[in-house]
Amino acid sequence: MDELLVIGSDDQIDRFRALAETPSGEMGDGVPIADYALRKVQLEEGSEYVGKTIQTAGLRENLSGLVVGLERGASRSVNPDPASILQKGDVLWVVTGP
Repeated sequence: MDELLVIGSDDQIDRFRALAETPSGEMGDGVPIADYALRKVQLEEGSEYVGKTIQTAGLRENLSGLVVGLERGASRSVNPDPASILQKGDVLWVVTGP
């Protein structure tokens, strides 16, 4: 059997417990998991995001999503630092929702 260790305040743990006990196929907000997607965004020359940080690029607003991964050359970063400056050729992994 797998085990999951959760560390946080009582409130955070209570919120996590509510999500973990949600019926399969739904998020805690009642939105079906199928409505979420993982998108690959390749930054090409001339991209409006190149030269900006993840935080200031407006990705959340423009893509309606959250950057969860960054690939640069042979390097991969999960949950990249929001201060990371985006470069031509970067691959962003973005979770998008409804």
